[in-house]
Amino acid sequence: ANPTFLFPLGFLSICYANLHLANDIDRIAKQLESAGEAGSFPYLMVASAYAEVGENDLAIATYDKFLIERPDDSNALSRLARLYTDLGRHEDAAQTLERAVQVNPNNLRRRIELSRAYVRLERVEDAVTLLNESLSPDSLERDRADVNLTLGDLYSSLKRHSEARAAYIEVIRLQPENARAHRGLGGAYLALGRRELALDEYKILLELDDVIAAELFNRIYAD
Repeated sequence: ANPTFLFPLGFLSICYANLHLANDIDRIAKQLESAGEAGSFPYLMVASAYAEVGENDLAIATYDKFLIERPDDSNALSRLARLYTDLGRHEDAAQTLERAVQVNPNNLRRRIELSRAYVRLERVEDAVTLLNESLSPDSLERDRADVNLTLGDLYSSLKRHSEARAAYIEVIRLQPENARAHRGLGGAYLALGRRELALDEYKILLELDDVIAAELFNRIYAD
């Protein structure tokens, strides 16, 4: 095994537990760079460690150096986008995730992340288009459920309630006990004037999640 990899991994776990060790993270970063390991997994963890201790500029710079060596690393792009999101840099986050989707167009998780970035930029229609293009019978059921759940929420925000209903029904077909989907479906029924069907969803929710059931109940009887 390459000792360059073993030492930083063990030490970085300590860095996560002791968030005051920024100087030690610097030392590890320099060691890895000197060893030509800027494209290694430990170097990626250095970037994450910088973010953990609030050294955001150093974290971004380290992610950038890593991505010079491994420009197609979807995981690194996702981590960098998450940091941009935490910093309120939503345009940068979206551009980074667009790059991740270009690198791996079949990665549904990245597409869902990008759709959420679009929503933060109030590009809801772009998010809907992206997610609809993502749906495939070959995708994992979990991923298809996540895409449809996100679509249902987006359609609801656009007041496209019939489409929201269809999306939530598909989630429930894949995951019958998905409480968020039952709540969304109840809300869609309510918006479509089908209060009795909304109540049916409330009754189902009573068996799944009392808190979410109460939220739907309050919406049904808000008037």
